[in-house]
Amino acid sequence: MASVKSSFDEVKAAYQKMRTNLLIVLLIMLAALAVGWFWRRLSLIPTAVAALVWLKVYRPSVKAYARLLTEKNLEQTVGRRLYGSKITEKGGTALTAAMVRDAELIPVLDKAEILCLWQTDGTWRRIPVVTCDATAPLSLTRPDGKKSGTYQSGVWTRAELPQDTGADVRLIDRGASLADDAWYAAQGLKEAASGDVPEEFVLLAKEQGAGEVPADAALPKGFGEALRALKEKTSGNVLVSLRGKELNILVTDRFITYRIRTNVPPVEGAVSYDPFPEYEQVLKLIEAAAGI
Repeated sequence: MASVKSSFDEVKAAYQKMRTNLLIVLLIMLAALAVGWFWRRLSLIPTAVAALVWLKVYRPSVKAYARLLTEKNLEQTVGRRLYGSKITEKGGTALTAAMVRDAELIPVLDKAEILCLWQTDGTWRRIPVVTCDATAPLSLTRPDGKKSGTYQSGVWTRAELPQDTGADVRLIDRGASLADDAWYAAQGLKEAASGDVPEEFVLLAKEQGAGEVPADAALPKGFGEALRALKEKTSGNVLVSLRGKELNILVTDRFITYRIRTNVPPVEGAVSYDPFPEYEQVLKLIEAAAGI
């Protein structure tokens, strides 16, 4: 993995290229003004050239700069924690819309596209892990029974555990309000009891037999403590799905990327800044689920 300094040097070079392209556009515009002072009709030519350079050269360089800074930042934050990490801006296959739906955490609109941007996948303690900024359209039921739509964004992490935990549970932050009881019931989930669950969460378990839910839904040892630590660390709501070997964690309204300002020169801290420091607790939760 590249150092912060070498990454910053690449980012700084991309910023200088972007500014140079902007200067070219401005010079062409000045030339258009100068020509227009004497020959108004001829000024259309440099104006058209300036517009073309703006669209085909400057704008792409702005996007390239923002993309590079985001990628280098992820390498130093999420990517630094995962062994053999690979970053995919969009269209990644490590986390798909089907996987998000199968977690049964949020009422995603049927057949709607789920954006899983900046997928960063690798391994943590030999456990395959992928984390991304996810945005999903939701279908909610209002108090009057009518349907309404909204969007939910957050950091989505999925881990493939080494062994089947035997669990099929969801832990829903009481402050989330992303779905009503009827939606979870339609998934075959009912509220269950467990002494390991923090009071900030509702534990839902799959129906067994003739609609029965065990009185106590067992969780891996230390899982509740790790979940409590994550909740205390983050300002977002936490939703967890543990299904056999599959662990999905959603932290709402939090992101592993941050908005890049292209109108100011970059500083070295922009590369190392961590917008999602609670990722450490997410990884601890994965360890607890795996029994490590």
